[in-house]
Amino acid sequence: MPIALGLGIAKERLNQVNKPHFHLDPSVSIGHIGTTVALLVGLLWWGASIDRRIELNAQSIDATQQWLEREIKRADASDDRMRDSLARIEAKLDRYIENSPRE
Repeated sequence: MPIALGLGIAKERLNQVNKPHFHLDPSVSIGHIGTTVALLVGLLWWGASIDRRIELNAQSIDATQQWLEREIKRADASDDRMRDSLARIEAKLDRYIENSPRE
């Protein structure tokens, strides 16, 4: 083997040892740009769907709150009627007890 060839191989091996095993390529391919754009479009689409679902939940909460307020008013009215009825029953019992003969 000639000496020049042996020195070339030795230099090549030395260069391989000195080279970093991992490096980043500074160029950007069209594939990277395309996937980044696709990710951004997907993110915007997802954000819009989240916004729509939040709006639907807000409407549902408002409807439930209105229903609850109506039920509270109805329960209060029913409670008032029940108290009036109990007051009349107590008055009748008081009159009955007062009018009953004592033994």
